[in-house]
Amino acid sequence: MMKSVIFSSFVVLQALFIAVLVVLFERVDETGTEITVVTVGEETYDYKVFGPQDVLYKRYNITEVPEDKWEIDEELKYNETVYVTLTKNEADIHEIKRVTKKEPKTVEKGDVVVLARYDYENEKGRHELRYGFELLEHVDRFGEFYDTDKLEVTILLGKLNQKKIKKIEKIDADS
Repeated sequence: MMKSVIFSSFVVLQALFIAVLVVLFERVDETGTEITVVTVGEETYDYKVFGPQDVLYKRYNITEVPEDKWEIDEELKYNETVYVTLTKNEADIHEIKRVTKKEPKTVEKGDVVVLARYDYENEKGRHELRYGFELLEHVDRFGEFYDTDKLEVTILLGKLNQKKIKKIEKIDADS
């Protein structure tokens, strides 16, 4: 009898935990922090992954970290977590303010801290990061895009590091 009660309690706790996660994920639209980034030009490693314009892999203006924004002295291993503080520029596009190994205790109003994974140091001596929203799936629901298009991408960031693409817009290549 006692085993039955313990098992039933365990199942109910698991169901509650899953329900909480589902609710948190679904509430990203209402509670998520919005960031806007732009893809970098066609001279980089952008490529179409599958099919005609439904999935794209894109690099962003926040993928490559300028040397003066890198505040980490030690050498990082592939896939290590770093904290990227983003700030809006005059065009309302987020750009890197600083990259640290530890989460900043305070940030200025309007800044956003995003988790990223260290990728590698490129041939220019700059560090490359991955955020988890480089692969844009089902982009055809936002319009028709090609792998060479320069895009403005709006992303919602959730409290549990969820990421949801809110909007994708094509921008002029001259911008």
